[in-house]
Amino acid sequence: MRKITSVILFIVFFSQNSSAQFTRYIVKFKDKTGTPYSVNDPSKFLSARAIARRAKQHIAIDETDFPVTPAYIDSVRLSGDVQILDKSKWMNQVCIATTDSSAIDKINRFPFVVTTQPLKRTASPTLTLRNKSDDSITKNKFNERSSNINSPQSPRHVS
Repeated sequence: MRKITSVILFIVFFSQNSSAQFTRYIVKFKDKTGTPYSVNDPSKFLSARAIARRAKQHIAIDETDFPVTPAYIDSVRLSGDVQILDKSKWMNQVCIATTDSSAIDKINRFPFVVTTQPLKRTASPTLTLRNKSDDSITKNKFNERSSNINSPQSPRHVS
């Protein structure tokens, strides 16, 4: 009986993983060509506070500050049953949700797309974010990113 139960559990476990389908993808774009934004008018894409901070710290505004090209986002959204979940102007990418494999194929054929990568399924956000305030989530994300900057695995310049 114990052997049969083990075999059934083994089959159920692997059948769920083998039929798992990716539903979220990162779509990375080549450039920001065709953007309606200009470095001469940063108020269209940066807040007044961000502009003031950059002026105070002598940080130039350049093309990397532009949002993702709206035409790229529209093309991805209209490629099939696709929902835009998030955008990253610095990474020049969007996160999408879809189960439409033909939409992924169409997106990969766009000349402005570098790659489309599936995101690994993780625990449900309601489970991982339960009992956490928005402030602690932001703080944890920031601490995670900033703590990796000088980690031992990071390449360092030796003089």
